[in-house]
Amino acid sequence: MNVLRRFQTNVAKPAKITALAAIALLMTSGLLNCRPPVLKSLLVNPTTVAIYHNYGRQLIVTAVYSNGQEKVVTNNCTYISSDNVVSVTPTGMVIGEDRGTANVTVSYTEGNVTEKVTIPVTIVEFGGTDNYSGIS
Repeated sequence: MNVLRRFQTNVAKPAKITALAAIALLMTSGLLNCRPPVLKSLLVNPTTVAIYHNYGRQLIVTAVYSNGQEKVVTNNCTYISSDNVVSVTPTGMVIGEDRGTANVTVSYTEGNVTEKVTIPVTIVEFGGTDNYSGIS
């Protein structure tokens, strides 16, 4: 019996860990992140627009977060054109109002973070003398 008791005391015992200690270990190792993801950037597709007068092109806006996740936020953005040759609907449709160029600034806010992206837009006359081959 003494031999068995000595053997039991010399064998390594499994470590006991509380649930709180396990969570703390996961958090400090980076495996468990309890913080919500934060907006880091916006992606706008296409990155440049060239369209004919009286035609449109839909923008697709994607929010990129600190944890790598992405979410399409096109309908939740604000669109501002630098010139009246271009208008933009609240859903991100860029419309060529007149021949010329402008910049469209896309803004998206989530929480207290706002991200902005500006894209160039060129409007050419359909069938006119612009000879523009870069329509996208």
